[in-house]
Amino acid sequence: MSKIDVLRELGFTHMGNVLDAGCGKGEWSTALAVVDNVVIGIDTNQRNINIAEDQLLYSTYLYKCVKYYIVNMEDDITMLNALHDALANIDKFDAVFCYSAVYLTNWKKTLAAFKRVLEPGGTLYFTTNGIGWYLDNILHRKLHRFAWRANVMSPKATSHYLASIGFKDIRIEKDPYYDLKWHGLDYVFAVRATA
Repeated sequence: MSKIDVLRELGFTHMGNVLDAGCGKGEWSTALAVVDNVVIGIDTNQRNINIAEDQLLYSTYLYKCVKYYIVNMEDDITMLNALHDALANIDKFDAVFCYSAVYLTNWKKTLAAFKRVLEPGGTLYFTTNGIGWYLDNILHRKLHRFAWRANVMSPKATSHYLASIGFKDIRIEKDPYYDLKWHGLDYVFAVRATA
């Protein structure tokens, strides 16, 4: 299933101003723009941002709809300052999309920052890894180098924390590409919530 198909299935079309947090090389950012969103992509890796920006050169439409910024997602203040600079004509975001990056940060600080930049009623969608993902990767010796600094998140702890900072309608869903469970353990899961 293509990223555009996934976004349509998730109802992530015509959202307005969308923050793609941990945008990497821009694959999700460009898909978000194709389904009629204005996208700000942020990432911690300058090389990824350069690659993402290079992709925009091939499309005038995407060039107008997507902007990228380098940020330090580990530092809440730096991230919020970078977002403030990126927001120029945007007071807040209508949606935050974060595919497979929250667990690489101090996830509670990151989710709190997302809450602050979302419009009331805005949509938060992110995917993350549970303990099953790490065990599967350890047992099969396919653990990525960054996984050793990642944070294990559970659906229950994530839901409780989101509720404590004011998110509503919190739903744990299946990730579009991975199983929800591995031998009964949380594997990869998606979270959707309303600010």
